[in-house]
Amino acid sequence: MYKVSAIIPTIGRLKVLINTINSINQQTIIPNELIIIDQNESDTIKKLIVNNKLYDKLNIKYIHNKNITGLAQARNVGVKNVSSDIDIVLFLDDDVILEKMFIEEILKVYEIDDNINGVGGVITNYSKSLYQILHQRIFNREIFYDTRQIVYSKYLKIENYLETRIIGGGLMSFRKEIFNRYLFDEHYIGYSLGEDVDFSWRVSQEYKLVINPKARLEHIRSKTGRYDLFEQYKSRVACSMYLFNKNISSLSHPIRVIVLNLIGQLIHSLLICVKVLSVKPIFGYITGLYCSYNKFKEIKFLKL
Repeated sequence: MYKVSAIIPTIGRLKVLINTINSINQQTIIPNELIIIDQNESDTIKKLIVNNKLYDKLNIKYIHNKNITGLAQARNVGVKNVSSDIDIVLFLDDDVILEKMFIEEILKVYEIDDNINGVGGVITNYSKSLYQILHQRIFNREIFYDTRQIVYSKYLKIENYLETRIIGGGLMSFRKEIFNRYLFDEHYIGYSLGEDVDFSWRVSQEYKLVINPKARLEHIRSKTGRYDLFEQYKSRVACSMYLFNKNISSLSHPIRVIVLNLIGQLIHSLLICVKVLSVKPIFGYITGLYCSYNKFKEIKFLKL
């Protein structure tokens, strides 16, 4: 049986974090170690979780550092603290609830196929409309084409492993040796919009990644790290441009990739303007393009 280390970066979400820890404590296969990267000002988490006898069977490593710049750096800190005998590194968000066999289902894939080096799961309370699926198919190519969208389609039922180039950050795992060559990009700060896409895309250039639809969890949506419509659309465009510029050499048809993506984002922002009766989305879109041209200044999720 593979040994697994679970890494959870956390800030400002103590109540939902406790639910996450409880679901890990009830897994059919308990991780060999649980690394909590606490970015809060106080060490309340240590008092309520690390020193709690309810979690005695969890081998918890607690790292408190309020100076960490964001999710990407927190994940790298976690990787650097993984024990030497660990085989699989699993990243989880601090606001998820795992089904009891989540970790077991993740490990099953590695045991079946030695060529698979990354495994993701699915989120049970997500779904995608026909519009979202079609929009994805038409406007997103290569680095922007997210295989995960298919999993959440109301019209398709995926039961077998699905090969992918992108794994969601809140439920992604990799063989430990991958981190000898790859780490998360610490130019992504704070909420780190897109750091999981960037990381898994780079890894997928060399290694096989899959999604196992039987590894399931629920994502308890949190408002922490969320921004208004102007900030959302500004950041989406700028982070897409950063992702594109950084990985352009790995794209087969870069011009087509970015042009289609920007057209798709423009159409979507206009539709949202009509839906919410606000010009914030389109102003955010335009500002995002300007910020991209201006070396990504004033983008909350990037620091270059």
